[in-house]
This record gives sequence, structure tokens and C-alpha cells, in this order.
Amino acid sequence: MAAKDAPVAESMVDSSLHARKPTFAPKRRGLNFFKPGEITKKAKLERAKLKLQKDFNEVPLLLDEKKVEVPQIEWWDQVLLETDNYDNIPQVDELLTEKYSKIITDLVLHPKKFKAPNEPVKEITMKAYLTKKEQKKIRRQNRKDLQKEQAEKVRLGLMPPPEAKVKMSNLMRVLGSEAIQDPTKMEAHVKKQVDERLKKHEEENASRKLTKEEKSEKRNKKIAEDTSLSVHVAIYKIKSLQDHGKKFKVETNAKQQQMSALIVISENTTVVVTEGGPKQQKFYKNLMLNRLKWSEDEYLVKNPEGGEDTVERNECALVWEGQVLERSFQGVKCVYAENSKEGRDHFEKFKVPHYWDYVMNSSNMLSNIT
Repeated sequence: MAAKDAPVAESMVDSSLHARKPTFAPKRRGLNFFKPGEITKKAKLERAKLKLQKDFNEVPLLLDEKKVEVPQIEWWDQVLLETDNYDNIPQVDELLTEKYSKIITDLVLHPKKFKAPNEPVKEITMKAYLTKKEQKKIRRQNRKDLQKEQAEKVRLGLMPPPEAKVKMSNLMRVLGSEAIQDPTKMEAHVKKQVDERLKKHEEENASRKLTKEEKSEKRNKKIAEDTSLSVHVAIYKIKSLQDHGKKFKVETNAKQQQMSALIVISENTTVVVTEGGPKQQKFYKNLMLNRLKWSEDEYLVKNPEGGEDTVERNECALVWEGQVLERSFQGVKCVYAENSKEGRDHFEKFKVPHYWDYVMNSSNMLSNIT
């Protein structure tokens, strides 16, 4: 049977195709380089794991630790049951008797509500502003309603009809034959009307104009910010504040923005700490870092070893900004300090010496890096 099948199998194979037997050659190993410090890092990690395991094994198991004793009766149940244990728990029918009527009532205890610490004093509502197109539309509608109301009053005889608005350009069209009969008189009449309208217009504008006190109040209201929940603080470091013009701007702008600040001027550095709202700080930050050109000034740096003095460019840097709960200063105060200790003492008076320390530490860090 096998002999008969052999020729058939051979006839089904295409002799022109030569299939290669699969070869399983061993893969070549590439060169794997370790990164610098990789083996040391793994060794340190292994040593740390072994040390941690050793320390953990040395710690005694807290199996014999004294457990919390379960009381015979909870204190809230003791008030109701008036016993020292749960042996004699009354039934539901007994709780309705006169014995427990004074303890168990139908009153519900409502806990006192406290205000959240970060809740604003006044409810904050988002203002809705109209677009220019909407404002024009509303003005147009109001003017139309007013004209309609005046026309209705004139029709009912409640008010006299308004005089025709005569100008030199429409003199002949409005007055007609009267202008032809006596043009000089009509011209004088028209000029008088124009002057009266102009005078009325100027008087109305003057009545709407704000006084000095009202302007000041409006400006203060615009600048003022609510700092009852948190106060924004910014600390600036200036190399030198010898320029009286810049010193005046630093102080005056802080006062105008209704901020509280402390300016400590020492021989080597000047520290400015400002307190206020976010908008006030944004304005003052722009003043200190952008508007005032500190690099234009040069100042003399004395050599402590007695050598030649050097001239350096002035600069201002924002050291730190953040939020605190309440203000530390009242108003704007500028003081002088002969040395670092005296400068720190000025901040110590207001219980914020860490402001000065932070500036000094940041200066030392920068000097070490450079």
C-alpha cells in the first residue's frame, strides 16, 4: 500500500521550489554598557533594604501592649439608664413610663451653626455687563419712550408744546414768511436760542461733574480691596535706595494704593515689604520690576578690607510673595538701619523677623552659587 502511494506523493511536489530548512543559530549578544553610578546606586539600595529589614526585626512585637479597656457601660447610656452596667436594660414599655419621661422627650437638639472661616462677609455676585450694542439699544428705547410720554402730555394739554429747534441752517425752512419779513430780528432770535441751549447744556454737564471730595472717594473706592479673609504679601530686595526720586515713588505709590508697608534702608541693601490685595500687589509689582529703571543708577560699594571702592549697577528683585491671615504693619513706614542686626530689630517690632531673615538667606545662597 505504501509503495503505491509513493509515486502519487512525488507527483504532487514541485521540484522547482527549494525550501530551506529553518536554522536555529544562537543570537549574538550585544555590548550592554552600564551608566555611570548605576551599579553603585543599586548597591546602596540593596544595603538600605537590608538595614531596614534588620531594624524591623530588632523592633519587639507589640503583642503584649496594654489594650484599651472596654467600659462596663458607655457614658451616654449611663445618663439614660442611671446604672453602672447593661444588666437591667428596660423594655420599650418601661421607657414610656413616668420614670423616664424627664430624660426621653420629643425634643430634638439642633447644634449651633458656626460660620466657615473662609466665608466672605458679603455675598459675592458676578456682575453682568452689557455690550456696546445693547447699551445703545437701551438708550434708544428709553429716548423713544420719553418722547412718546412727552407727546402724550402735550396732546392732553398737561404741558405746552416744545419750541421748534431753530438753527441758522434751518432758519428759512422753520420760520418761513417771518424770516423773510424781518430777517435781522429772526437771526438775533435764533442766535439767542442757540446760546440758551448751549448754556443749558453746560449747566447740566457742570451739575453732573464730581467735586474734589467725590472724585477722591470714587478713586479710593476703586482702589480699596477686602483683606479680611487674607492679605497678599510681597518682599522686594533693592541694592540701594539712595535716589530720592525713586524712594519717593516707592513710598507714594504704596500710600496711593492704600497698602501697608515697611521699608528698611541699610548700608548694603534695602528691604521693602508690602501688604494689600491682589490688584494692589499687581500694580505695585509692575512698578517695582518694570516701570522703575533701577539699572540706570550706579552706587558706590565700600571695600570692608580697606581697598578700593567699586561702582555697581543697582537692581531690584522680588524675593517672595504669598498670603497671610492679617496685616503686620499699619500704613507706610520708612526707617534706616546701620547694620543687619538693627534692620532685623525693625521687623522684630512687628513680630515678622523672618521676612528679614529670608532676604538675607536668599542673598547668601545666591552669592554662594555665583
